[in-house]
Amino acid sequence: MKYDAHKRESSLRKTIPIHWPYARPYIFTVVLSVLATLLARFTDAPAICLLLGVMVSCLFAERFSDFLSAVLSVLVFAFLISNPYWRLGASSSVNLRLAAFTFASTFIPDIIRLRNTQIRRKIEELKELIDFFPLHVLLLDQTGRLVVANCGTMPDR
Repeated sequence: MKYDAHKRESSLRKTIPIHWPYARPYIFTVVLSVLATLLARFTDAPAICLLLGVMVSCLFAERFSDFLSAVLSVLVFAFLISNPYWRLGASSSVNLRLAAFTFASTFIPDIIRLRNTQIRRKIEELKELIDFFPLHVLLLDQTGRLVVANCGTMPDR
């Protein structure tokens, strides 16, 4: 009996191939998109709410999940926010708003990613500069915690 139950459990694991650590950013993105959609339905600025969801997803999730967030936000904007509901825009003003929203939601992740790489590059330059000095250099943050320390030695004279 034990062997059959163990065999059934292992066959169940094979049929559900979800790896939770890999799915976590996408689940976060979908939940965030749903929350942004709910917020957008009850405010006067739905595009801002949806773009905020794209930005938060880009900051806290992985690279491809921000693309998922942009696609979900564009679909929500096209089918749930823009009048007439559940149809792609019939008038030119709706199509223009949809095009502007699509443009903004696809370029926001790239802009945030570019800014993050610039910040990382400047941090690396600062660390190289600190390592270049022969004396002790301590870099503290605003709360007084130690961020970077250089334990250099005094040059021989």
